[in-house]
Amino acid sequence: MALGLPAIDALVAGGADVGPVKYCLTHHRLLVPVEASAVHRWKAAHSDCAPAAGAWRCDMGGYLGCTGLWVTRPDAPLNRVTPADALHEALSLTWARLRAPRSAPHPRHREMRHA
Repeated sequence: MALGLPAIDALVAGGADVGPVKYCLTHHRLLVPVEASAVHRWKAAHSDCAPAAGAWRCDMGGYLGCTGLWVTRPDAPLNRVTPADALHEALSLTWARLRAPRSAPHPRHREMRHA
């Protein structure tokens, strides 16, 4: 969720076409349908891309059961999917941002805390 929600927010803020997104309340996972051809070229360590047969439930990797909510824009057609390349880029940027070391405080601020 820490990775997926900011990535989806960035896509929406950037005006990208975002299809329906499922939030699994049981496993705290986002399921984002993308075009079928993406599964063979995904190769992202920070997320999984599964063929359509397992994509509508989050029982992948040993999960049993799934309780979820589908979220979509009110005017969006339900058959639209999120572009895989845009999602991959948004996830990668969010992943990099989450992994980046936080900047060290200015030396003066460090002195003030120790005073």
